[in-house]
Amino acid sequence: MADSSCSSSNYATPVLDVGMLHWGIPTPATIQSKFISTSYDSETGASDILYNLRYQYQTSDNKRYTGRASVKPSAYQRVHEGDTVIVYYLPRLPRWSTLEAFQAVSSRSPFLIATLLTLIGWISALGFISYIILPVIQSITARST
Repeated sequence: MADSSCSSSNYATPVLDVGMLHWGIPTPATIQSKFISTSYDSETGASDILYNLRYQYQTSDNKRYTGRASVKPSAYQRVHEGDTVIVYYLPRLPRWSTLEAFQAVSSRSPFLIATLLTLIGWISALGFISYIILPVIQSITARST
């Protein structure tokens, strides 16, 4: 049994997680264990409590892999050993996986923010065109006729 070389996390790898959901293959996985760990940042001295789930999944070529994901405390409380969840894995790198159910808005927020800013840009451009450019064009057109 191979162990996942990628630790999925809602907090550390939002772009990777969203990419997994987009290009990955969904498959059922079984929660093998739950455990709490602590991470320590030697530069800042800060420590965090991590709520981890270890899961096992099988790829389309019948190989089994084990993955680990750090999840929010609320998700950690809801899931129990033996529960079935959906994971996504990359076809060319099947050891890399992410849990579908725990992809919160935080994982999608970079894309949501980009979409929101794009919409704001278009609305601003339309406002600029309708309040500045169109009156100028109308006045030029009125003078030439």
